[in-house]
Amino acid sequence: MAARVRVTLDDGSTREGEVVDDFADLAGDATIETRIDDERTARLRRWAISTDDHDIVFADDDAVEVISAQM
Repeated sequence: MAARVRVTLDDGSTREGEVVDDFADLAGDATIETRIDDERTARLRRWAISTDDHDIVFADDDAVEVISAQM
């Protein structure tokens, strides 16, 4: 994997980091959500990204821009 990416989060902010996992085999074409509590749900996202500030964020294809890729 090891692609450097810029990801746009739901609030419009951007973060940079490295792709650490691809959940395409789980995400597929269907929208999969789980209820966290009475007011919140979480949706399965395709990419797991380790950000430069040491967080993990999850995003779909349309929110991820490749900066550089290592082969």
